[in-house]
Amino acid sequence: MTRGRARPRRAVLAAGAMAALLLSAACDEGGTVGLRTPATIPAGGAPLPGSAAGAREVVGTWTRTLAFSDGFGGFNTSETTWTFAPTGAATRLVIARNLGAAVADTVTTRGTWTSSGNQLTFSFDPPLTGAVSYRYRIVPDTLYLDDLAFARR
Repeated sequence: MTRGRARPRRAVLAAGAMAALLLSAACDEGGTVGLRTPATIPAGGAPLPGSAAGAREVVGTWTRTLAFSDGFGGFNTSETTWTFAPTGAATRLVIARNLGAAVADTVTTRGTWTSSGNQLTFSFDPPLTGAVSYRYRIVPDTLYLDDLAFARR
């Protein structure tokens, strides 16, 4: 009886591993996969000025995807997508997926954004309060919020 149950579990684990491999291969084209947080900003990534021209470069959709094992044999992804509108509106969408269990959870946070020098500030819309600020840089198609890299979509 135990032996019969072990086969489906192994099949699910094998399918989860295959899905994680395929996901990491697919995501490498358009975003960050794994824990690739750069220690330094690449050459050419000088801080943007607080001018309207610098702010225009932030406008758009930026994504970061991490793939990882949970320590129990499960494979997961966490995808964060920032959308910065030219009007100053901003949205952060976070999707956490458990590939083995085929479940996902999403959190959408809305607010407004401003930039000054090399600081980008996201202020939360009600009912949330407060704001968070990041040191930001743009290197061709990569937005760095502090040292986290987001690929332009």
